[in-house]
Amino acid sequence: MPVVSRLFSLLSLVSCLLFLLPNSANAALGDGPAGVVQLQELVRRIINISVGIGFMFVTVMLVVAGIKYLVSGGEPKALGSAAGTVTWALLGALFLALAWIILKLVGALTGVDVL
Repeated sequence: MPVVSRLFSLLSLVSCLLFLLPNSANAALGDGPAGVVQLQELVRRIINISVGIGFMFVTVMLVVAGIKYLVSGGEPKALGSAAGTVTWALLGALFLALAWIILKLVGALTGVDVL
């Protein structure tokens, strides 16, 4: 598992660096004091990065489950562990998708584009 933790640490570092990089949307916001528009942009960035990291983590966990399955050698306990990992990874993907749908619904009802 140290490989997975190193990979997750690397992905976290890269996503944090991408979060700090300026993008073209900031040019339209102006250089004045921070306000509601800047707060909305910050929340939008946090949500987008969180969803991206979540789906990367789901992908990594599915790969880990596949590796567990391949090295199980037909042992029932190891196969059960691999199946459990797949189940929880897919549930995580389902919850991420539901959260995204809820955010789209909130955006449609309030008129504030959170995504």
